[in-house]
Amino acid sequence: RQQLAESFTEIRLERLDDATSRLLVGHLLQIESLPPGLRRLVLDKAEGNPFFLEEVVRMLIERDLVERRDGRWVARPGIGHLEVPATVQGLLTSRIDMLPTDVRRAGRVAAVIGRQFPSRLLAKVDPIPGDEEWAATLHPNIAALEAHGMVRLAATRPEPEFAFRHALIHDAMYSGLLKRERRELHREIATAIEELYPDRAEELAPALARHHVEGGDPERAIGYLMTAGAGALARGARVESHGFYDQAHRVLEASPDADPTLRIDAAIGRSRAGSTFTPGPEAVESLTDALELAEHAGDVDRLAALYVQLIWVRTMQGENYASHSYRAQLDAGYALVPRLTDTGTGALLQGMKGQAHRSADELAAAIALLGDAVDGLEAAGRLSDASFNASMLADCLATRGAFAEAEVAVARAARLGHESGDPNAVLDADLISGRIAMERGDLEEALVYTQRSLDAAEAVGNTFCALAGNFLLADQKLRLGDTQEAIDHLERSTGLAQ
Repeated sequence: RQQLAESFTEIRLERLDDATSRLLVGHLLQIESLPPGLRRLVLDKAEGNPFFLEEVVRMLIERDLVERRDGRWVARPGIGHLEVPATVQGLLTSRIDMLPTDVRRAGRVAAVIGRQFPSRLLAKVDPIPGDEEWAATLHPNIAALEAHGMVRLAATRPEPEFAFRHALIHDAMYSGLLKRERRELHREIATAIEELYPDRAEELAPALARHHVEGGDPERAIGYLMTAGAGALARGARVESHGFYDQAHRVLEASPDADPTLRIDAAIGRSRAGSTFTPGPEAVESLTDALELAEHAGDVDRLAALYVQLIWVRTMQGENYASHSYRAQLDAGYALVPRLTDTGTGALLQGMKGQAHRSADELAAAIALLGDAVDGLEAAGRLSDASFNASMLADCLATRGAFAEAEVAVARAARLGHESGDPNAVLDADLISGRIAMERGDLEEALVYTQRSLDAAEAVGNTFCALAGNFLLADQKLRLGDTQEAIDHLERSTGLAQ
């Protein structure tokens, strides 16, 4: 609500009223002889929760308290003494406890694997003696879980996978295990995943990290957390990536003998992932601590990467080359460029030096440096960064009035952004396209680009670009004479800035 203002829509799911609840029970179980007292008890305890009502009906069937007779359901005599648990959790626990022991065990192992689980993995961790052939096809107890409405088929390719029908069922299964049992199962599952899917370690890194952490082996989780963070960042999932790097950072902080290069990499990854939403002072503190580690280790490439992140964070806070600390860190990083083996980081520092010239209105120097940065970053395969610098190059060219060259640069930025798969890079290009169109005098086209950029920024949680988008829209609306709309956008950008 605070960040998206009137762009945010909230839908409240109201509980079912009594009439609708009775109708639902009637559709689920067309039974004429359900005692009125029991019907009332069920409706009272459900409090309009349709999932609760459905689970009560399943419980009646599983406990053999209703039977099919002449094409309709009929209540058995003992149904009037049924005790209905007071909560959904209690109801699910009661149903799970009624399952045969081996089926219940399979369900709980599946719950430790996750909300969705491959049949082959379940068979590996919970084998059926004498039925090893099931390991390559279908675990026999899955059919029972499916019949009881606990799981459903979720995928058939590349192999059969099942999912718990509801998150609450998954939670109830998982919570039925002792902590010691969960820990042991997480360890077994991690080992089984590594054995069954040796060629998918990168893809399955998030799951492997979780199982190693929950299994009490955080040191083995570190590599998977870092891989998962890098993978999420590569596809533009910055919030998810930040979560992985942050967890890696916390694990490393708790390990005094941890490899310092891992701590540096975790700090850099966390800062990159959170660059559009992490509070500046928090990011500066974390990066400064890592800077000391890199200086002590004499690792020039990591030191340069840390300077890149520090300069980015300070830029996001509104600092520029006129600030003493900003200038000192940018100059220190830029001085490392000739010594770097990582050409991508060197190109980033060139781009940042170009942006420093841009902030000082030294546009000729800025354009030269930014052009070299885009070429270097594209050659290094850092397409998202190349896209951002191409957008900044286009902005400089437009400021000089070189609109034809600016259009070429922003088109390159858009292409690189799409190729990178990072939605943040694409929306940056749209934002600059909106600004170019505005400066060229085409306000209608400017509004289209800017609104599209703003929508994308809000969708991915890019606070900085949402702020910039609102500010730019305010400028465009004001030029069109829409004063009130301009004020609305300015108020939103002010709220985001705060």
